[in-house]
Amino acid sequence: MLNGMTHNQPPCHEPKILLYPPGYVPPTDRDDSHTAIRQFSTGRTHILGVSDSGRIWSWHDAHQPAVQIRFLSIEINESRHEGLSPKRGHVRSVFAGWSRSLAYIEGTGIVAWTPSDESELVGQSDQSEIDTMLVMEQWIIPHSGYLNSAIDTVNEQNNADVCIRWFGFSGLRLTDTDCL
Repeated sequence: MLNGMTHNQPPCHEPKILLYPPGYVPPTDRDDSHTAIRQFSTGRTHILGVSDSGRIWSWHDAHQPAVQIRFLSIEINESRHEGLSPKRGHVRSVFAGWSRSLAYIEGTGIVAWTPSDESELVGQSDQSEIDTMLVMEQWIIPHSGYLNSAIDTVNEQNNADVCIRWFGFSGLRLTDTDCL
């Protein structure tokens, strides 16, 4: 079961390869930067992954393909390659929470949104043909786009406190160079 809120999903008794929409190269066939996932996060009702290119993928059902997450008012830059300097708009990490999703986007900061679910896809003739979900409403966490060369324990604790106050969870850990 992938979605902890529904009880009518077909059971998966063994590990299952996550699917991509038609037209995308599965990572088992070839190393494609759009589908090769470098970081996963699991929430209550979904799984988020960020690909090597910086594309955000979301799975809500183990038997359906992922949907790409795009934001209405935030541009994502997928052109960064490892080893190059950070580029504005590149997704560094994602976090699938209980009732919110987060992405750290360079030059923007931490972006939060409410994850969609399969109920939003009701009425679509073939859900396997949907490849992108446009997030219409998102929030940027204030002062979360700053980079600092050295972050001390006090700042790290303050960052955790902000996440707990805003979203009711902790455990968000980006890197030691990120200053929220």
